[in-house]
Amino acid sequence: MRNVYVSWGLAGALGLLAVISQPAQAEVPTTSVNDLSNPSLFTKDSPKSSQVNSVSELTDVDPNSWAFQALKNVVERYGCLEGYPNKTYKGNRPLSRYEFAAGLNACLEKVNELITASTSNLATKEDLAVLQRLAEEFRNELAALRGRVDFLEAKTKELESKLFSTTAKLDAEVIMSAEIQGADVNAFIRDSAGNLQLTGGGANVNSIARTRLNIRANSLITRGDQLRIRLNGRTGDSTPFTSSQGRVARIDYAGAAGDTSPTGVAAVDFDKVYYDFPLSFFGGVDNVRIRFGPRIEAIDLLARMKYTVNEGQNFSWGNFKRDPLFTEITNGPHPGAHLDIRFSRDFALRVLYIAYDGGSAGGAALPGQFPFGGSGLFGGTTQIAAEIGFRPTPSIDIGLGYSYINLSSASSVGGFIYGAASSFGGGDARLVYNTANVGNIGHNVFLAHVDWDITPGIAIFGRYSYDTANFYGRTGNPLNVGGSLDSNTWMAGLALPDLFGKGNLFEAAIIQPIQISNNGVIAFTPGVTNSSTDPRGNLNIFRGNVNPITGQISGTGLPYLRNGTEYDVAVAYRYRVTDRLSLTPEVLFVINPNGVNQQGITVGNLRATFEF
Repeated sequence: MRNVYVSWGLAGALGLLAVISQPAQAEVPTTSVNDLSNPSLFTKDSPKSSQVNSVSELTDVDPNSWAFQALKNVVERYGCLEGYPNKTYKGNRPLSRYEFAAGLNACLEKVNELITASTSNLATKEDLAVLQRLAEEFRNELAALRGRVDFLEAKTKELESKLFSTTAKLDAEVIMSAEIQGADVNAFIRDSAGNLQLTGGGANVNSIARTRLNIRANSLITRGDQLRIRLNGRTGDSTPFTSSQGRVARIDYAGAAGDTSPTGVAAVDFDKVYYDFPLSFFGGVDNVRIRFGPRIEAIDLLARMKYTVNEGQNFSWGNFKRDPLFTEITNGPHPGAHLDIRFSRDFALRVLYIAYDGGSAGGAALPGQFPFGGSGLFGGTTQIAAEIGFRPTPSIDIGLGYSYINLSSASSVGGFIYGAASSFGGGDARLVYNTANVGNIGHNVFLAHVDWDITPGIAIFGRYSYDTANFYGRTGNPLNVGGSLDSNTWMAGLALPDLFGKGNLFEAAIIQPIQISNNGVIAFTPGVTNSSTDPRGNLNIFRGNVNPITGQISGTGLPYLRNGTEYDVAVAYRYRVTDRLSLTPEVLFVINPNGVNQQGITVGNLRATFEF
């Protein structure tokens, strides 16, 4: 009988609503809403149900029970249930009573809507009787479901009223640290101009305090994408040595030389701004991600190592986090784009382009550069890099990369062979060249790095990079400039995760900063006999002074003064106080600072990291 009087249908519906709105007499189970999707609630390989007097006797609702079949018929007739939110249908398997109640509730509401709207597709008397019986059988579950829905709706409204944005997530990190340094005797280190300076008296000790605040806003524009903006404010020098001295032992999260504030006041700027979105290629789903923006940084995308990547949780010193050849020459956020292709869970290709001078206009192109001028998105100092990442086993991560960096004399990094930002390391990182004679330098950098979790409590990690830098002369310069300069740097370390407690981490690592292994750069005046083989001809490349007695180059001529190899050794222990607070004491030993055979430098740092 399909045609039922409206008045009867309304009465039947009201009767159903009365049934499901009555308070439950039995105790309502305390299963949380999250448990409704828990697979453990579903009975697998259930035998055929035995005869029962009431569906309420069933722990789960079997597909062969009359209740399951009755609701199935109603669903098919009125289209009141279309499956799970992810558009999947689980098939004929037992349902928990709360899952069944959710489906029953949807059908009750659908039938009530049809009756209230007085549509032609009215419920039959038989269907209403079935629904009423089901509502009686599942009264407890329906009451609990309605209560949970009301509770969730109230909590949702409360959260929405307090949200910074309904489409943006805001989080922050605060780092506070205190550092102290000491040198047993006078130690030579390089200043910001590349000249060797003394650290001070043998008993000289200095200590400083630092603070950094990062506020990150991640906004969802459409499915799977992300617009990221990071605000950064920091105060305190990056090294305990005075700004007129060398930049050895630089802290990654601190300010630049002389960026001190006795009152702790710091300027805040937008240091990361980019847009990231997914694409689907090669038969995958969202397996390609593209990132572009005016403020992206190489270290966020390439050469990332598990136990050194985070200066707030791992080592504080920058040359442990960043490979000084592969990611440091164009250090800092700049305009650029990044492509990440994941062919599988264990194999990925990443490509990066950075325009160091992307926000600058003007300047003529120099020899060896892209023919797009001396600045802008395709002129000046630029970097294009690619890295293959793969995991031969779940516990081993390996990365192999190549980077070409065009270092322009016209750029703000001009004058430093490895970029002005390479001051995180010692060794030969602060070598300077004569911009009047050298137009630009083309760096070809090869990189390999690995993280290996040998056991859950023991891991080793390391990296090695090698650079061949080709020198090009400046247009109109009477000197012939050419040749190449080879250098390398490496790191090896040990990590002990969860040492003495969950979330703790002990780390120890040793680094050889940038060291020149071969210097074939020449600059000479044509027609002058033997000037091309005279090492002092390199004065046209490296700024410095010649000792009239020994003939050695002083000041910036480190390849000729160096009589040792610098090594930096760091030891750190992160103690996890809470999920949002960690304390990390760490010590850095600088052996043979700047490659000069001399007494070392010791630096101690205590760091507190807050996350919220």
